[in-house]
Parts: sequence; structure tokens; C-alpha cells
Amino acid sequence: ILKDPLSSLKTNIDGCDNVLSACAESGRGVLIASTSEVYGKNDAESLCENADSILGPASIERWSYATAKKLDEFLALAYHASYGIPVIVTRFFNIVGPRQSARYGMVLPAFVRSALAGDPIRVFGDGCQTRNFTYVDDCIDALSLLLENPAANGKVFNIGGSEEISMRALSERVRTAADSSSRIEM
Repeated sequence: ILKDPLSSLKTNIDGCDNVLSACAESGRGVLIASTSEVYGKNDAESLCENADSILGPASIERWSYATAKKLDEFLALAYHASYGIPVIVTRFFNIVGPRQSARYGMVLPAFVRSALAGDPIRVFGDGCQTRNFTYVDDCIDALSLLLENPAANGKVFNIGGSEEISMRALSERVRTAADSSSRIEM
């Protein structure tokens, strides 16, 4: 999304619309994979599915991804309302698990790779920013439950872990788990 924002936006939004249109024509249901990024800068204690989206300016590329995913959600719910197709929208909170790559800025594998190599673990900012991580098996369990439940149709669901952690605490936890001598670099 940062390297080629126009192509990424068009692929995401047009692709979602194409899938929803095909589902409407065939009467098939669809699960839309959205993201916790749609909440943006919302600093509420807890982010429930009807919490506000507070996005930054259009001049900052980061917000294009959140905007595209939110538009996907609007499209999905509109197709559900207009055509009655089964639609479930899920908002994932940082899915993590074995063999995850640090590609695309995934923080946990980046911290692990640095700790195992004995390199500095780089934490951006002051390290106080927090995230919620979800283990991939828990995500799969949640998806299975939603797909088996007809009452989930036409609704939005957060899929996240039970713990919020600061980046500083995460870097320290990774360093300890890896028994690493890496220094944490802010």
C-alpha cells in the first residue's frame, strides 16, 4: 500500500466489489477480512465494533489502507442490505504465529529475528504505543464459529487477543524469551 498506493487502493476496493457482485449474482455468502486499522487514532479504552473511526489526513499514506478496508466494509454491508446475501465482516487485530514473516513491517517477527541474531531490537517512538495480538489458531477458531452461526450474517466482528501490550514491553518479552543479549533501541 505504501509503494504503490493507487494500485493497492484500486485492487482492494474494486476486487472487493467484484467478489461481492459475483456473490450477489450466485447467491453465495462472503466473509470480508477487514482490519483493526479502521479504528485509526481512536484511543478508547476498548474498541468495540461500533466504535468511531478516527483517521488522519489523506496526505499520510498510512490512512489509505484503513480507508480502503472501511470502504470494503460499507460495500459488504450494502450488498447484504440490497441483495440479502450472507455477509460477515471481521476486523483482525495483528494475527501472529509460526513462520510469520517480518515483511510489510510485522513487528513481532522483526523483534524475534533481531533478538535471535543478537542485533538491536528497534522500537519506534517511545515504545508506549500499544497493540493487541491474536494467535493464528485463535483466529481460525473465531472464524469457524462465525461461519457456522447464521446470526453472524450482516454484522461486524472484532477478532483480537485478550491482552494489549506496549511495544517496549513486547520487545522486552521477546528478548527474554529468546534469551538474547540484544539491546532495545528506541
